Amino acid sequence: MMKAAKIPNQRGSLVEQTMKKEGIALTAATDTGINPAGRKEWIALIVLCLPLMIVSMDVSVLFFAAPAIAADLHPTATQQLWIFDVYASFSPVCY
Repeated sequence: MMKAAKIPNQRGSLVEQTMKKEGIALTAATDTGINPAGRKEWIALIVLCLPLMIVSMDVSVLFFAAPAIAADLHPTATQQLWIFDVYASFSPVCY
């Protein structure tokens, strides 16, 4: 049987008894339930964030072009929102 680690809480003895009965030993890493992210996780995060960054930069260009679009097309506020929404929705498809 494995030696149980002590967990500080109000019912520490109950937790310790249950762990001994089940044969569970906890370490500091599994005690908190947090595993540090490795290199693969960070690379996956970067790969997933790059397209979002590109689309957000592309949509920010539309914010600078909005006054010129409004001067040429004379859209209402609702139509301007539609222009922004459609552009943001379909610009990633064009890549």
